[in-house]
Amino acid sequence: MTTISQSDNVTAYEHEEDRHIILQPGNYPARTGNSYGFICTLEDILPVLEDCYASDIVALDFETSGADYTAPGFYIAGLGLAWDSGNCYIPWKILDEKTLHACLDFLRTHKGLIAHNVYFDGGVIRRLYNFHPKWKACTYSMLALLHNESIESRWGLKEAMVNFLGWEQSNELELDQWLCNNGHGKIDSKGKLYPKKGMMCLAPPEILGKYCTLDTEACFILYHEILLPPAQYFTKFLEFFERDIMHLIEIHIDQKIHGIQMDRAAIDILGAKLLKEADECTSKFLAHKDIKPHIEAYEKEQMAALIADEPTKYKLAKTLKPETAAKLKSPWVKLADAPKGKIVIQEESLHWIRYQKKLAAALRGEIPELRFNVNSAPQLRRLFYEDLGHPVEILTEGNEPATSGKALSKFGEPGKILMDRADAVKSLSFINRYLELMDEHRRDTLHPSFRLPGTITGRLSSNNINVQQIPKTKDMLSLFVSRPGHVFVDLDFASLEPTVTTEFSRDKNMEMIYGNNASPYQDFYLFIASSIPGIQDRVRRAGYDPLNPTKEGVANAKKECKADRNVCKSTALGCAYGAGIKKVHQTLEEQGVYLSMDQVATIHTGYWNLFAGVKDYGRSLYFEWKRNKGYIMNGTGRPMSVPEAYNKDLLNRMCQSTGHDCLIKYIRILCGELKAARVPFKPIIMDIHDATTIEVEERYAQRAVECFNVAMKKLNDELGFSIKLKGTAVIGRNLAEAKEITE
Repeated sequence: MTTISQSDNVTAYEHEEDRHIILQPGNYPARTGNSYGFICTLEDILPVLEDCYASDIVALDFETSGADYTAPGFYIAGLGLAWDSGNCYIPWKILDEKTLHACLDFLRTHKGLIAHNVYFDGGVIRRLYNFHPKWKACTYSMLALLHNESIESRWGLKEAMVNFLGWEQSNELELDQWLCNNGHGKIDSKGKLYPKKGMMCLAPPEILGKYCTLDTEACFILYHEILLPPAQYFTKFLEFFERDIMHLIEIHIDQKIHGIQMDRAAIDILGAKLLKEADECTSKFLAHKDIKPHIEAYEKEQMAALIADEPTKYKLAKTLKPETAAKLKSPWVKLADAPKGKIVIQEESLHWIRYQKKLAAALRGEIPELRFNVNSAPQLRRLFYEDLGHPVEILTEGNEPATSGKALSKFGEPGKILMDRADAVKSLSFINRYLELMDEHRRDTLHPSFRLPGTITGRLSSNNINVQQIPKTKDMLSLFVSRPGHVFVDLDFASLEPTVTTEFSRDKNMEMIYGNNASPYQDFYLFIASSIPGIQDRVRRAGYDPLNPTKEGVANAKKECKADRNVCKSTALGCAYGAGIKKVHQTLEEQGVYLSMDQVATIHTGYWNLFAGVKDYGRSLYFEWKRNKGYIMNGTGRPMSVPEAYNKDLLNRMCQSTGHDCLIKYIRILCGELKAARVPFKPIIMDIHDATTIEVEERYAQRAVECFNVAMKKLNDELGFSIKLKGTAVIGRNLAEAKEITE
């Protein structure tokens, strides 16, 4: 019998920076007794549901055939429930029509349902039975928002069992053992056996049911003992969570089920174009006058090494009878001087025969490992640093000289060619993933999944596909199209996070750029540049007036003072994250901008002199963090735990989290307005940084735009900020049009 180590599944906290700030772990064992951990028969179900109705909070967990509830053939294996006085597992296949309806009625009407991942469990119900339960809480989302760092695995239920509830181990061991013992294991490169979690739906009820009931038990206890007490203390957070976060989860369930229509023909065309661009860049790089001689030398070395490694042609000579020799399968040669009635032979070595074939292929250029590989970091490292002699200025996380990203910008024209190639390859990876996902399920729609939240500030992360990282080009965004007879309506907030910074810092110069009376032509980075000694005269001569900017003046200054503006942009972005002079200097050099430390100090000091109010506000956040012993309150009243190692990032975390909370509130208000105006809509990409996109029938487009505008007004009324948030709704037939991307 194979033994599965529990340490493979759960990582306990080991470091001081992982200490708890708001949430406090304890020792909360699973409840035991006759009403806990039992597998329901058909006769048990109605009494169980009646008992659950009497409980204010009921935790549930579905066991299913896979993780994607939009996939064809998806089904439920069972349902786990935990309530005030018990927990159980209901094998789904035992349900008859009466008990199925009773279960669905319970899920539809109970007002206190919780799950550790409502995005999944709620999606199961919505996908198969077309309704949203009246969810009370998602313990995953609540844990993530109240915990102190964005380490996703530590927000998982298995980790919570050990790290918060004090269980000696999670509930996986017995199920993992069953999977591995029944042919559902996989062996890694080191020979270690792991269970295939995707096959757990095949486990018998006595195994899967025990696992599932402990999941619901952990969720139930986690909510009551760990999450609810601090949530009730921070009343604005609890209101925001139950009203806005839970709505956000439901709308993202609908988004996943609806999916995003893709233009398959355009995907194929763009894929071919990108592949051609990547190949052309590769050819151009290999043929470059500074590169070609070194590549030829490298490939000659590889060929010489292959030739020098030629094995012995023949095995040792053997004396055999002729009839025995005739049976040999490998080639052999007859030698003289054999004893009477026998022959002396030498067999050709199979190793030598294979070598000859490899050599012939190498001479034809068909052995990739003997050719220079532009994707090989070691080969590029040798080329740029040893052969071409470039100084080492940027190191990888493994402390090796870097050969990608910003390092390429330092390698002259060859580096620029590889940067262009990297852009094409990155975009091509998206294209290939789109095609892979569509072909897998034989559909022309994509159904991305989300983590809500996925980052420390509350923003989402996504996969299959990662819509947060789609290249913002016209070619790429044009692939996402509305269905026939429909259009997209999209709203991007205008400078959402800088507006939040201005609102809470009350910095006078920030108000000139982002305040209610600010010129629509203001440019943040030119504004900085116009106040920095050594730069300001050039910027102002180019036509930019910080007190009265004009459209023409800003456009001309952006063109003539592009380098100065970029320097100020890098400085501003660094300062927002608490970067000092040395860090900004390093960042600029990584971007190929070489200024003296004194010049960078002048710009850095000038930035903070210009926005002294922001600096003072950042300092006040630090003192708030000290008073609270590790957390601050963001602009919507949500507490944010910040470990000491990250206290320089307080200002950025506060503004980014507040901005995103405002977007979440806007989404809830917008959906209410669309419903009130009787505008049928489908969510497309509801939450991406500071924007939201829906799909409506074309005849409802203008009415939808009106709803977007009304929702913005109601959001500002609800927030009560002195500076109004802004955004303009745009109609388009694809995402490029809706987001007004022209290049």
